Amino acid sequence: MLAFVAVFVAQRTRAPERLLVVETAAPTKAETSTPGPSKTKGPTRTATVRPTNTSTPTFVATNTHTPTSPTFTPVPTVTPGGLVDPHLDAPLCTDLHDNSLFHTLWDGARDCHYDHEHGQMDFNAAAEFFGVDLQQFTGQEISYPWQTIGPTGCLENDCKHEGYKWTFQTSNEDPCVAGEIGPNGTDGFAVEFHARGNGHEHLTRVHSSFIAVTVCNPQGQRGVLVTGGWQDYGQRVSSYQSEDILALSGQPDPAYRGLLSPYLSLDCYDDTGNQADDCGTKFIHSGATWVSRPQAREMIDCCHKVAQLLFRSRDPHQWVNGSSRFLLDAQTFRWVCGVETYNPVGCRGNNTTVRIHQVFGDVPEAWDSLDGAVDGLVTWQGYTDRWGNVVEGCEQAGLDCVPIYLQNVPVGGFSSTFDNEVPASSPEALPERDIYFCSSLPCTEGDFGAVSSGWIGAEN
Repeated sequence: MLAFVAVFVAQRTRAPERLLVVETAAPTKAETSTPGPSKTKGPTRTATVRPTNTSTPTFVATNTHTPTSPTFTPVPTVTPGGLVDPHLDAPLCTDLHDNSLFHTLWDGARDCHYDHEHGQMDFNAAAEFFGVDLQQFTGQEISYPWQTIGPTGCLENDCKHEGYKWTFQTSNEDPCVAGEIGPNGTDGFAVEFHARGNGHEHLTRVHSSFIAVTVCNPQGQRGVLVTGGWQDYGQRVSSYQSEDILALSGQPDPAYRGLLSPYLSLDCYDDTGNQADDCGTKFIHSGATWVSRPQAREMIDCCHKVAQLLFRSRDPHQWVNGSSRFLLDAQTFRWVCGVETYNPVGCRGNNTTVRIHQVFGDVPEAWDSLDGAVDGLVTWQGYTDRWGNVVEGCEQAGLDCVPIYLQNVPVGGFSSTFDNEVPASSPEALPERDIYFCSSLPCTEGDFGAVSSGWIGAEN
């Protein structure tokens, strides 16, 4: 296990030795194949908060001012001098692929494309924006030491690498105004989360994450929170905002209303020929919404204690067959492109619009004294377990030794607002990252005659 060194890490540093983390339906029963900080199964749900920690790492801030927000281009149709623009006959990037490095769909330097992409991120801009380099916490651009492991025993970044996505935005609707949780709001975030677009991924309840967010309030108090760990997406339901809970082992027990979070919703397809009203009516293609915020009373002790997520996709690869939704562990799926087998040619159902829309969380009032001053603001760094409970004695990043950093963060609940005037599943809310072509020339998704590249594989 590689010792966690809390210093500036170069972008192409090799990944640290990764801990094996069990990805299970019931997170409290998860185990690791590498010993964690204790020999008991699962994390301890309560932690004693102390103002000092001799193992506290030092994370290096890169600036002390508020930077200018960068501008992003969703699709790299125009590249800087010396790079090649996308073209339809470009080959697949066949060189040895480094699972620790971020990339988009197109590689203009090598004149080739990948069969997956990792969202939208600029690490230099993020370091300037947050005033701290995020890679010193993770050790690499993609994945982290607290990654999960699938039921076959394979590491998340080895078997499900394509599912890692980044969303980086420098502000949000109504900056510093609380959304669904208060009293504090947010003003920009960078989140690495995990979610592939195929149906079986939607049946997995627990996924990993890494979150940096500006927490602030209308009074002008603002600070940066960086944390990581696991997200529990609770009940799996179909379709969106319905009471139809999928018949699956490992669902929360007791069950709760399907309209309440945490939930993971997947649109269904009416494969019976009866045109059921609740299948395939909300989205043009298939859609998915994931929320890890513990809203249901039955899940009040669930989920990450410090930060949770809401993300959406308007184009996952699959939707669930309506006739199998209520048969225990019998869910079957239909490909949006190809029906029985995936057909990537011109396919828009390829999970290239999945994106974080909201960040929620809470900085406990008990943490106010961690920096020795009870003033409603927390400046402190240390470690938590996978669920955000403070732990002591950690000397390296791992499953239950996740680095956490707070710089001038207001105490209390916080949440992002989202522009409700823009439909949640619209291209404006979920911009496309696939590359489209019009008569063999790069164009945008909405242009007349635009056709998807067909480069995206089934695991994106």
